[in-house]
Amino acid sequence: CRVCHRADLAGGLHPLSLPGEPAPPDLTVRGPLRRWTLAQFERAMREGRTPDGRRLDREFMPWPAFAGLDDVELESIWLFLVGQAGSDGIE
Repeated sequence: CRVCHRADLAGGLHPLSLPGEPAPPDLTVRGPLRRWTLAQFERAMREGRTPDGRRLDREFMPWPAFAGLDDVELESIWLFLVGQAGSDGIE
């Protein structure tokens, strides 16, 4: 996650961005993920579809690599991402 979404997970273009690549979204509590549920996150990682119905572009977000993770693994990623709220002083 930190390669494309940057070390602080705040998104935006990164040093390895390709020409025309969309800016990866903010995965911190300030980003759109804060409005997602675990079930919506799992669907995005398994089916490549966001809660608002957008398709994740496999070229820039390799969601199929996450599709094979089991429920516990995906929930662990989810808990890490949503658990960042207290780590940077954001409540």
